[in-house]
Amino acid sequence: MERRRLLALAAVGLGGGAAAGMRIIGGTEAEAAVSSFDEVYKGRRIQGPSGVAAAGVHAAHQTVLIDGRPLRLMHHGGGIVSVVAAFEPRDDLRAVARLAVDRLGGAPLARTER
Repeated sequence: MERRRLLALAAVGLGGGAAAGMRIIGGTEAEAAVSSFDEVYKGRRIQGPSGVAAAGVHAAHQTVLIDGRPLRLMHHGGGIVSVVAAFEPRDDLRAVARLAVDRLGGAPLARTER
């Protein structure tokens, strides 16, 4: 079972969530397809895995892009926040990306080194 969990984490972390994988729910493993989003929101392209970052992978290991640049994420206050909106938690990654676009306005997302 541990091997399956590691494969799920690798699929989500390396594939940006676009690959099929598993999700850890309440400490148990369940087969699930990990979907992704790729859309234009208010003129900005946002991409990333759909759903809640807490689904088996820490938010910091999820990849969400705004115009091709990575948005830094973290868990906070029972939700997920970004460096752009650090005190406004959201339940899913698409909502976090959209909120970041709202807060950025027309400004580009600064490049960050990981």
